[in-house]
Amino acid sequence: ELPEIATDGHKMRLLLALAIATGAQASYERVVGYQPGSQVTDHCAVDLDQAAMEAALGLATPDYDAALAVYTGGGHSKSYAALTLQSGLPAALSKGDPLSGTDQDGLPVAGKAYAAYAAGATEIRFQYITSDFTTSSGGTSDANRHVGCFVGGLSSQTSPYVPVTGGCLGTPPFSITSPTLGPLAVSAIEHKNGRDVEGFSTAAQAKMYDSCPGCPYDEYKKFYDYYGDYMYADTWVKAALQGSATSFTNGNVDFSTSGANDDASRIQGAKKGSAYMNVWMYVIREFEDAIDDCQKDCIHCNDDPVHAWDEGVCFYTGGMVQPDTSADQVTSGKLLWTLADKRCMDFKTCGSAGNEASGQSKVNQDLAREFALGQLELQLGQCDNVRPIVERTTNLMRIPLIQGTMRYAYKVDKLGGLEKEKAEGYTFAAAVLPALHFCSAADATIVYDNMKQGATSTSHAAVKTAFERNYACLGITCADVGGLWNSGLIDYYDGATPCVDSSTSDDDDDSLSSGAIAGIAVGAGIAALLLGVVTYMAIREKNGKPVFTPYIESKDAPGA
Repeated sequence: ELPEIATDGHKMRLLLALAIATGAQASYERVVGYQPGSQVTDHCAVDLDQAAMEAALGLATPDYDAALAVYTGGGHSKSYAALTLQSGLPAALSKGDPLSGTDQDGLPVAGKAYAAYAAGATEIRFQYITSDFTTSSGGTSDANRHVGCFVGGLSSQTSPYVPVTGGCLGTPPFSITSPTLGPLAVSAIEHKNGRDVEGFSTAAQAKMYDSCPGCPYDEYKKFYDYYGDYMYADTWVKAALQGSATSFTNGNVDFSTSGANDDASRIQGAKKGSAYMNVWMYVIREFEDAIDDCQKDCIHCNDDPVHAWDEGVCFYTGGMVQPDTSADQVTSGKLLWTLADKRCMDFKTCGSAGNEASGQSKVNQDLAREFALGQLELQLGQCDNVRPIVERTTNLMRIPLIQGTMRYAYKVDKLGGLEKEKAEGYTFAAAVLPALHFCSAADATIVYDNMKQGATSTSHAAVKTAFERNYACLGITCADVGGLWNSGLIDYYDGATPCVDSSTSDDDDDSLSSGAIAGIAVGAGIAALLLGVVTYMAIREKNGKPVFTPYIESKDAPGA
């Protein structure tokens, strides 16, 4: 079977990516097994904002204002101090220039310039330095370790995710120091965050439709075309938090009317909308941005696209899931990785073969492979190879959304689900309807009419069939989605068994065969060797001493 490994480019790249993930020197904390090539602990921390928002919504009397404050103001990611200086900068500061100060106890606080500031500027941002790690020596997650100061929209109402000010700059008047400009006197300070879940949606038009090299991004365009609102996700979440209505072209919801203005409905609409609409699309944006930034056939030019790719992985997983999570740690997070692991237990799609009712989802196992492959192709400057990886990743990410829609369709139709279950169902549907509409407007209408807020009836069978007719267009299979599993009866619920794929081709199977697995040790050894060669070449390139230089024929050479 070794020739199969050696000659199949896709599998060889997978083995090389695995070597990077398992054999390379780890400079940064792993993200559920994925080895980032850049610092992304601050990006992973965005799920703590989701958790804080949910904490405010989970109070005996939900505090929608406190949840909105975190949703719009963040708290845990990209923390900075907005400073007012007593006098203008004596000279310009560049983005990233080192700055330092002290906290209220006189202890040192390290930072950097959040952006570039011109000479004379009196308003600057002091960004707090982020650690490469968020875990203690015992391996447990500690949200307070990646940065010493986070405030943003956090409050006592978001407990246990409350403001942490021990590592913040002190109370003015005080001075910060620039190595080049000297002391800078500060007269006022406000602690804020440069990243929040709302921003994933409010920045979408510029970052995904108008102002990017690859704009408009295909997946985002489907959502804009369906909703007619560039900020559709933010519109949805704010409607839930504020008890108002949307005015989309399609797929509207009204959280101000009976049957949706109750706490159960608004809470589900807000927390599922923020995670599965705002964050979901921004994950794809980061992967698309990596392609935009990729420079072909250059092994020392692609740090920026690798960083964008790492960010996408972090936004998918979040940081609350343990860095090297095992199969039994499937519910510790708040974002998409955790959703996939939850839904696989409902649809018996866990495990490497996707036929188990516990453990890690096949979706996440498949995505872990795509994440590693994408990073590798970017490192090698094989930009064109990343496009199909992003497409496969997008298709896989839809599966838990479809499963969620079907699950709550069944609960409402067959199990007496009330407002909470209805809201969960129509929010899941809202996160996937634009993709379905792109495949079939008629089938999207069927799903919406059955799942929408205020639907007079819900037919699980109609919803299930409408999705199944479009699996090929959505890039997935019946086996990928599975069927709604009754763990008590150890069988599928009536009418909820998986559909059967019309055909299966071995040529389309990207999984490793049993023979290939038998040769994995040798293949991994080859991959590790290749990794060493690539790393050596990259170092030589960066030092201006390339391994291969162009041959220039000498004029004095024989035969010239």
